[in-house]
Amino acid sequence: MKNKRLNFHIDIDSFVPATDEEKAYSVQMRPSTTFLKDALKRIVKNKVALISFIIIVLITLSAEILPVIWPYSYDAQLGITPGKPVDASYATLSPLEYGATEQAKRAAGE
Repeated sequence: MKNKRLNFHIDIDSFVPATDEEKAYSVQMRPSTTFLKDALKRIVKNKVALISFIIIVLITLSAEILPVIWPYSYDAQLGITPGKPVDASYATLSPLEYGATEQAKRAAGE
């Protein structure tokens, strides 16, 4: 039967039962795997994706862990003390530099 665009006749040859060979071929399947295993296999094969994944994991872990072990709270880093005005000497600090208030406390021995 010719394939015509607007032909609504059913091709009976498409509904012939499968042979034993076709059934055996369709039964041959690879071992079942989970979504996570499949994703990990694909990432390990792609070296750029693996390195990027490791970098993202390291950044995420450091963002979660470092604030816990860091000796200063966010308020202390900004010079905010409850009940006192904001210390302006903290506004223009370079990395690893102490504010004027903190230097005065260290000099006093607190």
